[in-house]
Amino acid sequence: MKNGADKRRVTSNEEISRLLQASKILYADEATIQDSSPEDIDKKYYEKFIERKYGMTFTQLGVEFIQSLHNLFLAKGDLLTLAGLLIFSKVRHKLRPMFSIQCVTLNGLDLTASIFLDGESIFEDNMRKVFDETLSFINRNVRKIPIEEGFNS
Repeated sequence: MKNGADKRRVTSNEEISRLLQASKILYADEATIQDSSPEDIDKKYYEKFIERKYGMTFTQLGVEFIQSLHNLFLAKGDLLTLAGLLIFSKVRHKLRPMFSIQCVTLNGLDLTASIFLDGESIFEDNMRKVFDETLSFINRNVRKIPIEEGFNS
């Protein structure tokens, strides 16, 4: 494969992936995740999602769990896609640790501090729970400084 005005050869996997994504042939969220399986899905959370989206349960829809994952591009074969892993998986942090969230609160602006005022280990579970725990941590640690002086400011 060649790219650019100088027609240089494209040899980097990252550049080939970027070109395929730009041409809408390959989508990152549809890439399969090795060592994943539909068993990694938080099934109760997924069932609630299906009920909210379609207003019916799996039995009412007449679709099997695995088939619904394939229909929504959340799985291919026996592997989850990146989208399926990030949104519905309970073990995202084990299979793709770069998508994990871990929080600490420092005293002041010194990033080299070794004493933390508050900290949370890696948030685990489905995306909704991770989002709620992260937002809770932020709200718990954001200091609210009044803009104006006075009791009611």
